Amino acid sequence: MKTFRLLSYLLVAVLSFSFVSCSDDDDDVSYSTSILGTWQISHSKGSEVYNGNEYTWDDAEDEDFWVFNSDGTGYNYYSNETGKYYFDWSIKGDVMTFQGDIDMDKCIIKQLTSDKLVVFHTWSSVEYEGEGECTDTYRRIK
Repeated sequence: MKTFRLLSYLLVAVLSFSFVSCSDDDDDVSYSTSILGTWQISHSKGSEVYNGNEYTWDDAEDEDFWVFNSDGTGYNYYSNETGKYYFDWSIKGDVMTFQGDIDMDKCIIKQLTSDKLVVFHTWSSVEYEGEGECTDTYRRIK
């Protein structure tokens, strides 16, 4: 009887844990819906090595715009240029991945609120012997 009771308790404990599980997809849905809209850069801070020279910056910005659509498409444009750079995007955890006409293939979402987006990204270029990292802050405009 003690064995049966012990097995019953173990079974209840195992079943309890199986019903109380968390999903990684919860954050993905939240970020994916929260990021929809148009974002304008407000600040950029970073550093890069380019053709052997090191550059750093910590600047207010306002010419870079990103548009994220609900179908997983979007585009990037600059106020001082006429072209748009189209891409597909997806989010898994805090990593946003891009495919398309932009140089960046992924970034890490550091903060996302209703009106503020902070992302961190790195890059490297064999052609220009360069690499760098940057934290960009955006504000929602639509």
